[in-house]
Amino acid sequence: HLGETPEGEILNVASLTAIHFIHRIGALVVTGILGFLAFALWRNPGTKPLAIKLVAVLALQIAMGIGNVVFQLPLWLAVAHNGGAALLLVTLILVNYRVAGNRHRIS
Repeated sequence: HLGETPEGEILNVASLTAIHFIHRIGALVVTGILGFLAFALWRNPGTKPLAIKLVAVLALQIAMGIGNVVFQLPLWLAVAHNGGAALLLVTLILVNYRVAGNRHRIS
């Protein structure tokens, strides 16, 4: 269960804070990398629509993450944030497919 150890004990505040902090650091790193990717996509007219999609999905994910902090992690928003992560992954797969094209066919 969320917020519990494998033995079922409630995680202490220090552990929860560490998890939260590491998640934020990871989110900042990912945002920086995806921002760089979006900028690179934006510079090419053929991939500009992909840049817009990527930034839109990333902005939605960031907004949901901030909402989780502000509203103290309501279940529906936490689940939506997980769905946003999946949508971000699908968007990156689409970007990879469109940019790499059919260069990586499986024989």
